[in-house]
Amino acid sequence: NTARATALARGAPAPIAATAAEFYRRIEGILVGNDPAQGVFRGQRFLHPGLDIRLDFPAGWKTQNTPTAVLAAAPGRDALLRVEIQGPTGDPRAAAEQFASANQLALEGGQALKVGGYDAVRARAVASTQDGQLGLDLTWIAHPRGMFRILGLTPAARYATYAGDFAASATSLRALAAADRKSITALRLRVAQGKAGETLAALSARTGNRWSPELTAIANGLEAGAPLARARPVKVVVEVPWTGNGGR
Repeated sequence: NTARATALARGAPAPIAATAAEFYRRIEGILVGNDPAQGVFRGQRFLHPGLDIRLDFPAGWKTQNTPTAVLAAAPGRDALLRVEIQGPTGDPRAAAEQFASANQLALEGGQALKVGGYDAVRARAVASTQDGQLGLDLTWIAHPRGMFRILGLTPAARYATYAGDFAASATSLRALAAADRKSITALRLRVAQGKAGETLAALSARTGNRWSPELTAIANGLEAGAPLARARPVKVVVEVPWTGNGGR
């Protein structure tokens, strides 16, 4: 019961590390921020090393990577692109028919083509909503890692305005090139040694620290403008090539 639980003796929590030196050794190389394995943007190009794809989005569109889809919105917020995996790879025409049936859509076109060397089908549709009719641009791509579905949607009256953008993005999907993989970087924690009298700003410049001096100070329990003691360990974040194997 509650009374007995509150009377129980509490043991001391196990420390993360026995010594400060061991603590710093253990945190060295920890990934900071998003894992590049889940996809990254380089400008308007989306790179996903885990799925081995790259895809280009229209210039000026606002992009977002989520756990279930990659999104891009037109500057006027009147058009959207959505990229996701519909299911296992297979016949793209069957995937199109399945999606159309589930959403009560009448597909137009249904053109078979190759995208990045993969079998694909492109079609159009019109969907009726409470806010009016939407023009849909749909592409299914039979990638080895799954059936990619690329959906462009906009008010039906605006479809002609965005049809070229939808088509360009949908047909840009490719396997990653060597240059794409080399462009992927990660942010990792490093432990730098301060020099006597050195400021955090100077240490950041010397080490390539991606944190601001203010954030570095908070992360290390220091005053932003205070000089460092000789050999004072300082946690910083550096940008390094992504190896893709979880290594530090």
